[in-house]
Amino acid sequence: MSGRMPVAFVPHAGGPLGHVPMGVAPAEERAFVAYWQSLATLPKVRPSAVVVVSAHWETAVPTVMSSARPPMLYDYGGFPAEAYPIA
Repeated sequence: MSGRMPVAFVPHAGGPLGHVPMGVAPAEERAFVAYWQSLATLPKVRPSAVVVVSAHWETAVPTVMSSARPPMLYDYGGFPAEAYPIA
């Protein structure tokens, strides 16, 4: 492997999609699950940095947080009752 780190898009869309029936078309759900499973094939290298872009953090202007231990914003809600035991 070269000195460059792999880049991966790690989506969270769908919350428990792939674990709890969400009414999504089966082909779409299979594609979502297959993508998540494909992330396991990335080289096992500890990253020196992680960049997270989130629509769950609202500010009046674009903002950057650079904390070694950023706070958690837990806004998980509106899913079927079966989803909450796996949260």
